[in-house]
Amino acid sequence: MGELNRTWTIPASKKIPELSFKVREPPLTGDNLGLKTWGTAFTVAKRLEYFHREFMRDALHSDSTVLELGAGTGLVGIAASAIWSANVVLTDLPEIQDNLCHNIFTNASLVASQGGSICAEILDWKSEHGLTNNSCQEFDVRKLPTSNVTSLTVDRPSLPPILYMMMNIRSL
Repeated sequence: MGELNRTWTIPASKKIPELSFKVREPPLTGDNLGLKTWGTAFTVAKRLEYFHREFMRDALHSDSTVLELGAGTGLVGIAASAIWSANVVLTDLPEIQDNLCHNIFTNASLVASQGGSICAEILDWKSEHGLTNNSCQEFDVRKLPTSNVTSLTVDRPSLPPILYMMMNIRSL
């Protein structure tokens, strides 16, 4: 399958306007599933306002930074930044970064118009180097509140390295 350029629209609510995010999905090569937007990503993106209202209202403040592990095409993190008016750092493997950065750049003005900011970092939890500085010059993972370090989906074999990486982040 060739490259796809898709628009994902989050319906308007009482608090947010209708938001349409443009996401590029390059041709799928090898095991790079992060180059495709998973169906659950759109479902989660549409529920972000509810998640904030019901579960995260006290955890997110104007100076909070949200860390997304395994952002893929970036739809959830980009939408979170716009809907929550938050600073969101989207992370994924090096081979996903070019497309992730493209999608961030494409949606940056929409996110900024909603009071959010987004950037990308390389994060490989199986590597001893872990997080590397890519575009978030002022990002300091040590300042993240524990409650904001989350991952929405994790396959079982990846869980031990993710937990190890998160423990190392918290001890920096």
